[in-house]
Amino acid sequence: MDEYEEMKEDIKRVSEEFIVKWERKIFNLNPSERNIVTKLAEAINQLIIEKPSIYKGYQTDTEYNRNADKVKYIENNDIGTVEYLAITCDLIIHSEGKRGLDDTNQNEDNLIAFEVKKSNNTSKKYSAESDKKRLKFLTTHFNDLHDKGIFFLDGIKLPESVCGYTMGVFYEIDRSKSRINMEFYRNGEFEDRYSHELHRQSDEKYF
Repeated sequence: MDEYEEMKEDIKRVSEEFIVKWERKIFNLNPSERNIVTKLAEAINQLIIEKPSIYKGYQTDTEYNRNADKVKYIENNDIGTVEYLAITCDLIIHSEGKRGLDDTNQNEDNLIAFEVKKSNNTSKKYSAESDKKRLKFLTTHFNDLHDKGIFFLDGIKLPESVCGYTMGVFYEIDRSKSRINMEFYRNGEFEDRYSHELHRQSDEKYF
């Protein structure tokens, strides 16, 4: 199993353990997405501690933006139309520039980017497709961005600090079906999907 596949299995396992611990709160109290992301980050932080062979030097950040108080936007014109997407993700695993290609195990600075959504979110701003496109952009290698027509809003190509993630994860909490759905992205493309049910007893009700 290569390192990418190992990380994917890690995320699946963490998700299942996370839901076992927090499912009553998530599916009964219906907390905000921000609250869910915070709890998921805590679970991933434990993974980082437990598995230094892959995650040593990395940390989690929620709604992280490297550009301080200025939110940057992606301009995508690869299909003849212009689309603007904010770069900020719900949750990322990165090293804040402390790791790079010159590291002893040659891991990237940007490791995993997450978009976390509840499928019953009815906000007009919510768009699963926009989140998935963002993950495709963020997992695109720096050298491939220009060919795909991906730029900052000002027309300047995205810097390495906001792209080249090894993995992107679209993490959907489907309360109506009591299920977690995940989609994985790699090298700017959809790569795999995975779902798991809740561990509750069949007679338990959340609605």
